[in-house]
Amino acid sequence: MDNAKFAETRQWLIKSQRDLKAAYVLLNNEESLLDAVVYHCQQAKNAKTPKGNLL
Repeated sequence: MDNAKFAETRQWLIKSQRDLKAAYVLLNNEESLLDAVVYHCQQAKNAKTPKGNLL
C-alpha cells in the first residue's frame, strides 16, 4: 500500500473511532441522546470503517 492510500485509510478509521467516542459520550450524558448515539454508531459501522477498509 502506498503512503497516500495508507494515510487516507488511517484518516477514515480515525473518523470512525471518533464517531464511536462521540456515541459513548452522548450515551453517558445526563440527558441520554439515543438518536444521536445510534447515528454515530451507524456512521462508524456502515459509512466510515468500510471506506477505510476498501482503500
